[in-house]
Amino acid sequence: MSIGQKIVDASKASLHTLEERLSGVLRPIPARREFVRGLGRHIQSPSPAAMIDRPTDLRLVVLALAGLFSLGVLTAVLIRYLSGLGRRQA
Repeated sequence: MSIGQKIVDASKASLHTLEERLSGVLRPIPARREFVRGLGRHIQSPSPAAMIDRPTDLRLVVLALAGLFSLGVLTAVLIRYLSGLGRRQA
């Protein structure tokens, strides 16, 4: 048996022992109803229609278009620069 195999077997044995110990110690605890109700009052999720309508914010649309335009300009400049390097070396 190789050293690596001995290490793996020892690790499996220690993990199994740890799992057995934790399975006896860790048990689910039921939540109090007052706590659950309080969480329900504090957590408010928007309606599906509100989640769909959010991207129509004009600033977000303008920012996205400006980013795409900048990416296009950067790509054009890089292509032009790289094509200029190719012409000089030839």
